[in-house]
Amino acid sequence: MQRMQFLPPLNNVKHGQMPKLDVYERAVVNSELAELDARWAADAGSQTLQEKLIREMLALARGIDRRVRVNLEAFGSRLYGLSTSASDFDLAMSIRVPQRNAEVGFMRFVRHFVVRLQRTRGFQRVVWLQHARVPIVKFVYRTSHGEHECDVSFNHGLGMAKSRMIHAYMRSDPRVRQVLMVLKEWAITRAISNQNAMNSFGVMLMGLTYLAQERVVPPLQLLTTNAMNTRGWKNLAALQQSREQISALYLSEQSEPIRCVQSGEQLPDWRVEGKNAYFLAKSVGWQSPNKQTVPELLFGLFQFYGCEFEPENHAVSLRLGSARIARANLHELKVQMPEMVLGRPQ
Repeated sequence: MQRMQFLPPLNNVKHGQMPKLDVYERAVVNSELAELDARWAADAGSQTLQEKLIREMLALARGIDRRVRVNLEAFGSRLYGLSTSASDFDLAMSIRVPQRNAEVGFMRFVRHFVVRLQRTRGFQRVVWLQHARVPIVKFVYRTSHGEHECDVSFNHGLGMAKSRMIHAYMRSDPRVRQVLMVLKEWAITRAISNQNAMNSFGVMLMGLTYLAQERVVPPLQLLTTNAMNTRGWKNLAALQQSREQISALYLSEQSEPIRCVQSGEQLPDWRVEGKNAYFLAKSVGWQSPNKQTVPELLFGLFQFYGCEFEPENHAVSLRLGSARIARANLHELKVQMPEMVLGRPQ
């Protein structure tokens, strides 16, 4: 695929405006986006292979101990549909063992599962990263079609919640997928999306936060309804400026209930691994007041993060729907400065 021709060089974004495209130029851009869209969608063969892999792994896991409840599903880009046919298979296994000595039983179960993988034809180079924050097993799944890199994490509820949240945002407006796929392609091409700088999830959050800031998507983590009017946007703007309310959103135990910025209705207290993981899952039906095209949104995104965003003074918050959250309002949350989080690229 040729490089997109009609977004000007980034060094011209600061003082420029999105150039007006004629009919031919719009057709070329739309063709390029369609080609990229097709590449960032796993084909039917890849989907079938994923289903086969999940069936085989579930059979292995459920044969260990019938008292243990096991589920396995895709997460990350494979869940929200922004992966290529060649992308790794990222899977999440939930394991519920009997209450007595649950932690010991969990580790014993994972150990038996790893041994079964190592002894089963087709599963090669099995490595258990048991000291990671979330236990992970990495392996290669070998089929007649070749070798496929795979990761399976265990009881990674927060990771699943994050993936489902991104999926909900992507379903809210058809432009979201195209903006995020271009951003992801750019980050990979520029070697930004790697272990030394920022992972793919961080890039997705920055893109989604900009889209929320521009009202392309609603603040799903602060809503019980997908209808937003002037009152809702006004309440959201007030929340973004309030140190007390921002801190209250992230407390482990809220003294006051968190309420929908539109209706005032109390938000469900949905906790995953001790974190507030609520978001409005039913985002279909949202009507965005922003009518910009995908190229215009991309231009604005690069212009904002490349020329306007001040990481020393502002923080990116998808929950609050803004990348202009004053760091002064985050003092009680002990938010790290960016240079403490991002390593120097190699």
